[in-house]
Amino acid sequence: MIYYLILITCCAAVGITCFLVGKRNVKVGGKPQLVEKTVERLLKKMNCPYEKNDRHSDIHLYQFEYQGGHFGIRILTPNKNRSTIRLDFPNFFDTKMNDLHLVRQLCNQLCADSDGVKFIYSYNEEDNLLYVHISYDVCLVSTIPDLQTHFKRSLEQCFAGRQNFNLEFEKLKKMDTEDVERSNWYSDRESLLLQSEEKAHLSTDDANDTQSAQTKAAVTAEKEQEARFMYEDSQDKIAEGRSSELSEEQKFASEAINARAGENLYLGKQLFLQKKYDEAIVLLESAFEISQPYYDVMSPAQKMNFFDLCFHIGFCYCALHKYQQAYYFLDITIPIHSIPWTMEYVNCLVNSKDFRALQIIDNIYSGIKPDENDEEPEPAIRDFLYFLLRRKAYVLVEKGHLDAAEEIFRPMLEQPENSDFALNELAYIQKLREEMKKSE
Repeated sequence: MIYYLILITCCAAVGITCFLVGKRNVKVGGKPQLVEKTVERLLKKMNCPYEKNDRHSDIHLYQFEYQGGHFGIRILTPNKNRSTIRLDFPNFFDTKMNDLHLVRQLCNQLCADSDGVKFIYSYNEEDNLLYVHISYDVCLVSTIPDLQTHFKRSLEQCFAGRQNFNLEFEKLKKMDTEDVERSNWYSDRESLLLQSEEKAHLSTDDANDTQSAQTKAAVTAEKEQEARFMYEDSQDKIAEGRSSELSEEQKFASEAINARAGENLYLGKQLFLQKKYDEAIVLLESAFEISQPYYDVMSPAQKMNFFDLCFHIGFCYCALHKYQQAYYFLDITIPIHSIPWTMEYVNCLVNSKDFRALQIIDNIYSGIKPDENDEEPEPAIRDFLYFLLRRKAYVLVEKGHLDAAEEIFRPMLEQPENSDFALNELAYIQKLREEMKKSE
């Protein structure tokens, strides 16, 4: 599960830095005394009783209540002329473990989009609940005209972050509850599509014939009218709480930034499902160009739809063997850490013989591989690990490292999910060795 926490952990660790501090804020007597006094003075002025606990030689934790919210402050030792406190708003939200995928998705999205407010989630085994926290780095410097107002605004940012998270989670939860069956169906379809992109040696069936991506999508007036009607219908159904009645194409188009983008998404998805990838690209890229300028004002749901659009375009280009174009769009999806999107990203690297493929596969694998004492990973993670091993072994064969590839493929013969692929690859390795002997 580490793979999904990378973005959030990094964001929380980095925070916001400030370089406005002068010599007066350097460390005094081995402790950041001036920063401590500033924090204590602010809390007293705001009538916020606090508790102070020394936890570490260079970190002091203050706990206090403000407008019904429980906060903590960590004072980091001034370093390189910085005086920064870390404002923590812990446990402002909790939910059951079943909602992990929603919490993960929303934390990643809000963390990537926010200006300083970072969202982190944790799991408590005792009560089997997920907790969400906010972390916000704040500079406290004497050059700020009204330090108390500056500090209050930081607290208000945390409250605003809590409100935004709660609202967006309810939206995601509603969509998830209404569309479980369709989501499962889509995952199965997506899995089959990704399998078609996972190439094997000795394959006699290349499901993706190279086509020209210059084909113009034949959109008739009748099709345009259908797209317009179906997009408007999707908006009506969502407003009426009937999202479960949306078709796959309507669902894909429903979160579009405007009607024009939505109509292109609807028709592009139609062509995508028909595997007319060369025609689908024209409409999907048009939707991308329409949507891209509005990214900063999109809602989290719209942004997730935008990333999904990038995946679809990247997949189309991969199917057409246009790997450089595919890489551009698939690379956009990587910060979200979606397993299907990452799989297609890896397929793009491997199938294009990108020199970075092996290192990237190793990095991803090491990030999610469970420790020896960990429990068996959930099926989606397990299958993803299998996929990465297959891709790694395939690259090793391509590079001529046959022994190393064989070491990976041999155990797969005992695994139902991998046995056919491994048997095919081992036969190919044997064929290569025989050819090498003949050429000696």
